[in-house]
Amino acid sequence: MKLSKTIPSFRFQIALWTLVLSGAVLLGLTLFVYLSVHRQKLELLDTQLKAFANRLPQNPAGRGGMQRLEQAREWFFGAETVYLSVRDRDAQVVFRSMDWPVNVALPDEVALAPQAPHSSQAPSSSTEEMGFRRGSGPQYGQATGRQMMQAGVWRFQTLADDGLHWRLAMFSTANHEYRILVSLTSLDSEMAALRWQLTTVLLPALALLSVGGWIIAGRAIHPLNNISKAAEKIMAGQLEERIEPAEKAPEIGRIIALLNRMLDRLETNYRQALRFSADASHELKTPITLMQNSLVNHLNSVEAEGAEAQFCTQMLEHLSRIKRTTDGLLLLARTDSGQLPQSSQSFDMAELCQELCGDLRSLAEIADPESIWQESLPKTLLIRADPALTRTICFNLMVNAVRYSGHPQRIEVALRAEKNCACLRITNNGPAIPPEDTARIFNRFYRGANASHSKTAQAGEDAGSGLGLAIAHQLAVGMGGQLVLRHSHTDSTCFELTLPRADPET
Repeated sequence: MKLSKTIPSFRFQIALWTLVLSGAVLLGLTLFVYLSVHRQKLELLDTQLKAFANRLPQNPAGRGGMQRLEQAREWFFGAETVYLSVRDRDAQVVFRSMDWPVNVALPDEVALAPQAPHSSQAPSSSTEEMGFRRGSGPQYGQATGRQMMQAGVWRFQTLADDGLHWRLAMFSTANHEYRILVSLTSLDSEMAALRWQLTTVLLPALALLSVGGWIIAGRAIHPLNNISKAAEKIMAGQLEERIEPAEKAPEIGRIIALLNRMLDRLETNYRQALRFSADASHELKTPITLMQNSLVNHLNSVEAEGAEAQFCTQMLEHLSRIKRTTDGLLLLARTDSGQLPQSSQSFDMAELCQELCGDLRSLAEIADPESIWQESLPKTLLIRADPALTRTICFNLMVNAVRYSGHPQRIEVALRAEKNCACLRITNNGPAIPPEDTARIFNRFYRGANASHSKTAQAGEDAGSGLGLAIAHQLAVGMGGQLVLRHSHTDSTCFELTLPRADPET
């Protein structure tokens, strides 16, 4: 089975794109803030590591100076886990902290700085310049560390090992490489807290964006909803309905103004056409009736077998066809204008169908003795509609079925009760209606390709004016029902009429 693709509403698409775009901006901003804070914290840590390097002794092989630096770690970095390692140009370890983590994978190569020219005078350096408080902490090797920093090369790298993160600072001189390893556990904890804070802000912001996008989309398409509602009312027959102006949306407002002017012209032209059709049909009824009476009187005064009598008979047939056409036009005009009087009442549709089937079956058997009628009618089925109009609908459908049936003629009339309506199906064995005709089968004056091949047309009789199905469809809709072409294929064409029941099932 082929699944139909469901297209979301235009409002949903606008709200979704609003959420996607604004959400992307918000996520990008959040990510930028997070990365900026992380980078600033790493830069601050690198600055502290450089300041710590100012205290490195000139001779790293001296155990005394390095041991004092080991003690200075706690003063400098507090609770952070910091380790120190020194290697010479042969990659031999000159000094390493006793609790150095052996599981951390470090680079094996030693990158030394180029040999710097010898300076006879070391630049002076104060504790304020190195970022220390005066009179606190170890003071060993300050000038020497500053000299090495000016001549050395710094490299920083972030390492990961067993879920732990480390910051490695590598400082190279001409003869040694100093490695300072700092645990990033506290930094990771701070960043985790920051991520949680950003998440608690981001999720409500996205929810607010969703609600705001839906509201904004609703306000944006409000003029379109007004157009849709007005179109539905106009389709229902309220031709005077107009679209509400969109004062807050000038672009759509101009379109609405044009549509309203177009609707004014269409309404005027439509009402003029209805008035002309009703007036013409009404005015033609009297002369047609007078002409029929005159022909009947003249026919009674001439010889029955003469040429004049034959001429009068043919003229009466033509006048009868014109009268049916004008009556149909007048009925359609009143239906379109909402002026068709209806007497909605409860009556037995099964009895009506049985009566019509009896009359038309007798006429069909005279024209085709081999005709077959199959009726499936309940004993009683009450509907709420206009009896006269319902009779017109059923009569037109049955006459149409007889007119376009095959040979031998086979007509099926089935009436059944559904939950809220009565369903009448009339099927014949005529030729299939071409697909190009099915979309226009209920149009006025439209006669499909099968009209010229009907029995009445082949016999030279009246083949209809093309108003029967149009009248039946309009009357059915006007009484709250529906008339559709159920199917049409070889030797089977079925029309289905539904009308509201008087006693719907609950």
